[in-house]
Amino acid sequence: SNRNIDSFTEEFLYRHMRFRKEHLRALYSKLNFPDGIIIENGITCCGEYALLVMLYRLHFPCTLASMQVTCGRDYSQLSRVFNYAIDFVYLHHKGKVIGYIDWYSGLINTTMPTTPNCRRTTTHSMPFITTTIMVILLSGKP
Repeated sequence: SNRNIDSFTEEFLYRHMRFRKEHLRALYSKLNFPDGIIIENGITCCGEYALLVMLYRLHFPCTLASMQVTCGRDYSQLSRVFNYAIDFVYLHHKGKVIGYIDWYSGLINTTMPTTPNCRRTTTHSMPFITTTIMVILLSGKP
């Protein structure tokens, strides 16, 4: 499966990815995901799909196994697509965020409630992803 933004309802996207369709389109454009992606083991997908997998995976609670039906791929493929998307955002946009990480991580550590079931990876990756998204959208620069 190679789902894109239009293959999901507005309600589903907001509930599971915390963005509206118009904002996802802007985010996809600003992040400059490639139209087509070929991952090292030959998995192919579109850039919109990789962005959606990344956002869906960062949503709590979510596991790769629970994503299989929604995303139409097995968990090993979803893992590779997710890793590609995280690496892509970091490699292409880290320079826009580095100065904000200390401030933002301090903010999230003091305002985020402690949740016993919260995955540590989500806690640590969300400040970077969220800050990256905010800086890119607010700056108007890709």
